[in-house]
Amino acid sequence: MTKLRKPRTTKGPNFKWAGEPNLLAFYCFKAKIGRENRKKVADKLGIELNVLDARINHFVSQTPHSKSVSHTPSHEVVDIFKNNQTTGEESYLRLREYLGSDFIEEETNEDIDESEIEVTPVTNIPDLNKIFKNYWKIQKEYQLLNMDHMEWRDLVKVSSTMNIKSRGIKIEKRIINLNQWKKSVMSEQGDAWLNNGDGVEIKTSFITPLKGSSVSISGLRLWEEKVMYYLMIIIDISDTHIEPRTYFYWISKEQLHELDTQKRLGIPGMKKNDAIGNKNIPKSLNIKKYELEDWLKIYPVPKDFKF
Repeated sequence: MTKLRKPRTTKGPNFKWAGEPNLLAFYCFKAKIGRENRKKVADKLGIELNVLDARINHFVSQTPHSKSVSHTPSHEVVDIFKNNQTTGEESYLRLREYLGSDFIEEETNEDIDESEIEVTPVTNIPDLNKIFKNYWKIQKEYQLLNMDHMEWRDLVKVSSTMNIKSRGIKIEKRIINLNQWKKSVMSEQGDAWLNNGDGVEIKTSFITPLKGSSVSISGLRLWEEKVMYYLMIIIDISDTHIEPRTYFYWISKEQLHELDTQKRLGIPGMKKNDAIGNKNIPKSLNIKKYELEDWLKIYPVPKDFKF
């Protein structure tokens, strides 16, 4: 069965609820809570869910990599985004306190065995013929597209319909071309060479609307001596009612080793303690959804990075 977040108690100075939609939208944005909890927040505020989601999208527009978002936020939104230091986990706790017993504990997305997920049988899919035709139309037309110059928002949507391997390849190629890096050949380490000769490995992960979709980066090869940086790209399309969100993290080899020491890296089928220090097997990194925004400050990409 999927694991639920363990109950926690808030500590530190007390905080007061002003019932302000923008502040609560900010906490929803930071905590990455699901649609059901957002609906409960909207109901308690006395507004429609689409109004709350629109306010959340205003905060999305303030993130470093949000050029696909066209919203013009208010001065209050900008002020909250710049000055409110509440972390994703703290935001999660505050929303849980705000909703009280109505709050639904959400999955951590760690160590999920998808074979154990219960699926409700569906006997028919509305508009199946239309979906079928549109899907294969996209599959045919994207072959003709110059994906290096598409709007990032459109690239995300198109690539999300591809198989897992193709998604990563298309995004990796675009990143390498736009930043004028040198593509590695099969016999070399990493995926590309920076202009200074350092190797970089590019990893992409989509958080999809499918239940149990995890926030993880796999295939991390810590033993590759020439790879000095890891560009991790997480694209969140888990909620189609909110603009897709992209998170770019630039992690040095030293920082990745620190995460390994902190037991943040694992090897499928192996206990975390046994995985620490193991240099010969690719590892995976699991990230909690409420950490996604905070990691942008911890592992920022270079200022001249292009996507």
